[in-house]
Amino acid sequence: MYFSLKRIITLRKFRLKLACSVCSDKTFIICGDFNAPPPLFGIDHHLSSLLESFYLTQHVSSSTHVHGNSLDLVITHTNNNVVDNLTVNDCVFSDHNIVCFNIVLFKPPSTIIHSCRRSFRRLNYTSFENGVNRTFDDLLSQDLERYSFRESSHPRCSLSQEAIAVKRNCRRMERHYKHDKSVLNFVNYKNAKRVARDAIMRSWIDSIKNTLYNCLNSRDL
Repeated sequence: MYFSLKRIITLRKFRLKLACSVCSDKTFIICGDFNAPPPLFGIDHHLSSLLESFYLTQHVSSSTHVHGNSLDLVITHTNNNVVDNLTVNDCVFSDHNIVCFNIVLFKPPSTIIHSCRRSFRRLNYTSFENGVNRTFDDLLSQDLERYSFRESSHPRCSLSQEAIAVKRNCRRMERHYKHDKSVLNFVNYKNAKRVARDAIMRSWIDSIKNTLYNCLNSRDL
C-alpha cells in the first residue's frame, strides 16, 4: 500500500487507514513518501507516536533525501518480520534515495490432486454399447422380479361348449330376476346357477384329464 501527501492530509485520516490494515488478518507493508520530517532528523513525533499505538515498526533508519530527512518510510506490523536487508542507496536522477529491501514470504506447500482420466478416442463403441445393453437388461430384470407379479405357469382349463352355453343361460336368468324380482325368475335363476356350476366343474375335470393324458403320452410328466 502506498500513502502520499496528496492522499493523506491529516493524521486522522491516516489513523483510519491504519486501523483498517491492522484489523485485517493479512500481512501488509506500508511504504512511500510520507513527507513528515521532524525539526532535526528522523520522522515527525506525531507520526512516530501513531505508529507505536498500532504496534507498527518503521524500518528506515537513515536519511532518504538530499537534505538529510527521512521522508520515504517502510512500515510493517511488529509481529510480522517480512522486511529484511533494507538498504538506502543514492539516486543520480532524483533528490530522493532508493530504498531497497527483501520481502520474506513463505509459500504454502502445493496441494497434490490425483485424478483419473479416460481416453475417449480409444473407446470401443461396440463393446461399450454391448455392456450398456447388458447392464440395462440386468437392471430391468431385477426391477421386474421385485415389482411385478408372476402368473401361474399352470395351463388354464378351457370350458366346453355345453359349459359356456349353460353359463350364458345363468347370466340371462340373473338379469331377468334383477329386472322384476319375481319368485319365478328367482327359482329359475337358482336352478340355472346350479346347472352352470355342475357343467363348469365337469368341463374342468375333463380338461385336466385331457392334459394329464397328453402329458403321459408325450412323457412330459
